[in-house]
Amino acid sequence: MSNNTEQEMLDCFLKLNEAEKEAVLQLLQTFIKSKEQSEILNLEQYNSDAKREELKIEVVRYAAKNNTEKIPETYW
Repeated sequence: MSNNTEQEMLDCFLKLNEAEKEAVLQLLQTFIKSKEQSEILNLEQYNSDAKREELKIEVVRYAAKNNTEKIPETYW
């Protein structure tokens, strides 16, 4: 964030009364918490996708090793 943006945010924040400051603070905390949860979910989805792809590779290796002619469609 640029220094200008930070300064503008601070200037605006300082003009608020205590109740307004508390409301803005809660809004920011909610926003940050939501963002962090989204990042965790994205990581979990990535890990799930990676595991699924690893299993597909294992199926292909097994098929190749055992001369299996066709891999069931359900694996793809």
